[in-house]
Amino acid sequence: MDTTFEELGLDSLDGLNLIFELEEEFDLVVPDNKVQEMKSVRQAVDGIEALLEMKAKGIDPNAVAAEEFAAQQAKLNEEKDAAS
Repeated sequence: MDTTFEELGLDSLDGLNLIFELEEEFDLVVPDNKVQEMKSVRQAVDGIEALLEMKAKGIDPNAVAAEEFAAQQAKLNEEKDAAS
């Protein structure tokens, strides 16, 4: 399970295609920031399981990702303003 996609001979395009297939199979949308984190079989399985749990609880992972991104941007803007 700890085998990386690279070790399996998959390039980045193959990895994206795999994620697309998983999204279709499980009726999910994997947030872009999570796709970038999935480098191994274990990370993909853990990520899909987490998304399935969120879906079962009625949580939209893309909305959560957007909120996290907005919070990060706000923090960066505050730090930039404080440095000026």
